Amino acid sequence: MLCMRCRSDVLEIFLTLWTLIVSSLKEFFAEFLPAFIQLAVTHYLNVPNQQIFRCFELIFEYFGKKDPAATAAVFDQICNRVLPNLTSEWKQHPEVIRSFFTMCSQMTKKCPDIFISSQSLPKIMTSACFQLEIQVERKSARSAAQFMSSFFSMTPKNS
Repeated sequence: MLCMRCRSDVLEIFLTLWTLIVSSLKEFFAEFLPAFIQLAVTHYLNVPNQQIFRCFELIFEYFGKKDPAATAAVFDQICNRVLPNLTSEWKQHPEVIRSFFTMCSQMTKKCPDIFISSQSLPKIMTSACFQLEIQVERKSARSAAQFMSSFFSMTPKNS
């Protein structure tokens, strides 16, 4: 248990550093993006962490406009790795679920075309409905509701 806490603390520092790097050095970060995505998702699967989704928000916001096809592929890759674990994490890591749906809400605002065309969209909607149904942890249910509100309010403008 102590080892997991230590790893979680180290991961938090690592992701905070990467968030600063992405936001400060966007144009220089592109060549590191594939390696970072693989490393971040792998670490997320070992130690779920909410900071990872803040990093992804920044990445999607910046790279979504520059390279929409690659950003869509990365988004789907992340969702394919994260979504299967999300429903099992709702009790242990409600903050992770909140952060995931916050990231998805930001995607609907900043990169709507990428989000709408995502092959992960049905799984994301199913997971959001699951969060609304269980309502065990109010804040995660609220973030799922905010995501769905963002999604449905932006759909008519972009379809």
